[in-house]
Amino acid sequence: MMNNQPYDPIVGYKSQTVILKKCLQASERSPFLYTEEEIHQMKKELRDCEDKLINARREEKNGFGWTPKEVSQGNPIELQEHL
Repeated sequence: MMNNQPYDPIVGYKSQTVILKKCLQASERSPFLYTEEEIHQMKKELRDCEDKLINARREEKNGFGWTPKEVSQGNPIELQEHL
């Protein structure tokens, strides 16, 4: 059954991020699960996916999006404005 909802890229980036994080955690528990090249590629894809997720959120909010880095480095007065 087809869903008539428009495609939301944020959902795709979130799910891909979760999958990549689980794979990287599994590689830490079992070092022979993936090669070094595969781990490097997954880490790169995770960084790219997180960047795309931040940009998609910012675009969805018409340029007024926030990033965790900006919020964590702000002073308490600026943090209250984000809430």
